[in-house]
Amino acid sequence: MLFDARITESEPWVVVRMIGDLDLATIPTARSVLHEAVRLLDGAEGICLDLSDLDFWDSLGLGLVVRWTGLADGAGLGGGIGDHQPPRDRRAHPRAQPGRG
Repeated sequence: MLFDARITESEPWVVVRMIGDLDLATIPTARSVLHEAVRLLDGAEGICLDLSDLDFWDSLGLGLVVRWTGLADGAGLGGGIGDHQPPRDRRAHPRAQPGRG
């Protein structure tokens, strides 16, 4: 399956929408897109990962998302994981938090 990622700005967030399969073959592309999103943060509060259009993600794809959100949180970036709309506060989407939703 193919992979695509699109970066859009939806104030106050930079939204990274991942589409298709996130796996061993596509992680390098996904990582490059995430680094590009960081470069676009000028004036934005943080990055929202929209994973709602992923058809498949393996353990390596999950690992990338977990590492990325941990690094972003440690760097003081706002954002989280959302579905179509960026979160309106600095918490991750409730469905992305274990035991909630």
